Amino acid sequence: MLYCGPLEARKTVPHPLDQPFPFPNGYETDLKKKLRAESIKDYVAIFEKRKGERPDQKFAEADIQEILRLAEDLDFVDVTEIDYIRDLVRKHPEYLRTGDAGRLEAFADAHSKLNEARKDALVETIVRVVPLDLFRQPAGLDFLKKAEALAAAMRESDAHYEKHQVYDNALVVSVNEAAKTLGDVVAGFTLTDVDEPGRTARLAYLRDIGNFLRRLGGGKTEHESHFSAGRWVNWNRDVEVYPESYETPRDEAELVALVAATGPLRMVAGGHAFNIASSMGGVKSHPIGTLVTLDEYRLAGGNQWERVSDAQAKYHISADQAERVVRVAAGMRLRDFGEAMREEKMALPVAGSTDAQSLAGLVATDLHSTGVEAGFLSQQILEVKALSSTGKVLTFMKDEDFSRGKPGRWRYDSPAQGAQNLKKLPVSGALGTAGIVFEIVLKLDAAFNLEKDARFVPRKWVEANVERFLDPADKDPLFDYDHVSFYYPGGGGRDIETVRLNRWKRTEKPVSEGADEIKTIRELFDHVGSAFLPEYLVRLGRCRVNEPGTKPGPDHDDRLVTLNKRGPEVLPANKAFARKLFFQHDEIEVGIPLPMVNGKPNYDVFRNVMGDVQDLLAKEEFPTIIEVRFTPDVSEGILGPGTGGPTCYIELATPLGQFSRARIVEVYLKFDLMLRKKYGALPHLGKKTTATFEDMATLHGQNWEDFQKVRRAADPSDKFLPRQNPLLRQIFKPAGER
Repeated sequence: MLYCGPLEARKTVPHPLDQPFPFPNGYETDLKKKLRAESIKDYVAIFEKRKGERPDQKFAEADIQEILRLAEDLDFVDVTEIDYIRDLVRKHPEYLRTGDAGRLEAFADAHSKLNEARKDALVETIVRVVPLDLFRQPAGLDFLKKAEALAAAMRESDAHYEKHQVYDNALVVSVNEAAKTLGDVVAGFTLTDVDEPGRTARLAYLRDIGNFLRRLGGGKTEHESHFSAGRWVNWNRDVEVYPESYETPRDEAELVALVAATGPLRMVAGGHAFNIASSMGGVKSHPIGTLVTLDEYRLAGGNQWERVSDAQAKYHISADQAERVVRVAAGMRLRDFGEAMREEKMALPVAGSTDAQSLAGLVATDLHSTGVEAGFLSQQILEVKALSSTGKVLTFMKDEDFSRGKPGRWRYDSPAQGAQNLKKLPVSGALGTAGIVFEIVLKLDAAFNLEKDARFVPRKWVEANVERFLDPADKDPLFDYDHVSFYYPGGGGRDIETVRLNRWKRTEKPVSEGADEIKTIRELFDHVGSAFLPEYLVRLGRCRVNEPGTKPGPDHDDRLVTLNKRGPEVLPANKAFARKLFFQHDEIEVGIPLPMVNGKPNYDVFRNVMGDVQDLLAKEEFPTIIEVRFTPDVSEGILGPGTGGPTCYIELATPLGQFSRARIVEVYLKFDLMLRKKYGALPHLGKKTTATFEDMATLHGQNWEDFQKVRRAADPSDKFLPRQNPLLRQIFKPAGER
């Protein structure tokens, strides 16, 4: 909460003989008196009758303070009061001790300037969060000057967003720096104090209510993109794209012809993204480029998927594995693919938290899950067919005879250099800038079920045992799980007592009776807390709960103990991770590389990161959910957040109904810069990010150089990198800007 610091005026303790004169019984300083400055005039009249009781017949300190208090009786000092105080100084200098005339004149001048500045709505919003008596001191005018600078910075940043649909990093830094100067004047001031979520947040709140009711009634929630009347919007309606045309090619020939004939082009599908990577810079009055979806795309045989018959020889995999290899149309949604494979007794070993995404979209961001030994979609990819900007088909093929990360693991024919041996898959994590992915070959596991357990546990216990959770050799039932993640209530500082532990384990047990209904109930419960009660989650996180395997004690919270009585549920693999109900939120996520110490990841890095993140969110007064996940060093991608070795992922998921877009971006920028500078955090390019071309070069090193060679060969004209898209320019830089 805002704390205005030990201001000098607050320290004043009147001497027993230095009290203000009382008003007569029944006197009231109502609004009319206030606006006519009657209360101050009446007090001066009382003083004139009783001034003999004051040393030298002058105003005592208590009288000066009473005059100022009466002037401040409302939320502002009226012009009539300012004029009266000035007249008092001019007409009755004999009433004033040494220095008091200057104090009163400074007070009148300060409020005259304050009233003028408050005509600016943004300045008004800022100054009204501090007590009016701050302006009795020089610090008040200093605050006002800095408030005007902050308002100007906020206005410039918002104007850039309105024009480009993305916040400029440098302008957001300016806003944060301007806010910091106010915090130097008034301790505890943050931009949260002046945030006004506005219409966008209210609409997000209403959509949350609508989706809650749809899920409650068994209907379909609105968690996907939508195109209508020339306008495409992403899943949470935070991104709008206005293309000249919206195309749905049905086969390879149509796609090749389309790409060859168009200018700027971007791909979209489920729209479960959190930035403007899909934009080409168009606005309603001036649409730009071609937006393409592969929702209707089919393989040569007319189907969305088919088995691959020659997989063993082609990719050098085992005969057993070759029985479970399929070619898939990249526009197929994960939910549909999962259901189809379940019927064929196959399954992906990893999945994301939503199944509305297309497989191409998952490749574009190097989908990661959370796992002890598995964690990426790219692990399962054997081949990718992509299309260059000139209409040439690029086939990236994996050879499992070569170890991961060795030249030859991946091969393709470059349009510029011919046959190339690669270490990693260039289109994985590339946001569609290295070619349009339209067909994928995947290796799968035999179908399996997962037992999912979610419970509240002590934070210290989780952090002390993270090594055991992620050690595949640890067979203790408390820790022997295939996948694990933690939910922290962010914003409560380092003293958070409780987090939620999510665990998944392969099992031979049958699917739980009523599994879908149980899943729905739990999603509804999570939705209420995440969308509508984030501050309640922080309070709940300050409560204590017993460690797993121990009995609750008298100091453990009854609510948490009751929630932990819910048993695990068994679900098919394709349903165990993905949700059907999401609260309307924004996201930023980074991957923190965990350095190896004595052959094992150093999880002290995770513990240090969490302390830093909690400190930041508490200082910014920014309650939000923090999701923590982990993957081993197994990614085949070239640019994803998990390509730096064993990785800890830190994600902020913030309700859009709670903060304005600008406030979310302000905190996300601090989070992103802090973790990148201190821990070398790798960005998730499908979410909010401040990463630049230079950052990517530093973070990814040789991988970035290798990627750039493939990207330039696949898209020499920067067709997939529209110059009107500031985010893509910031990250990838068109040829003429490097």
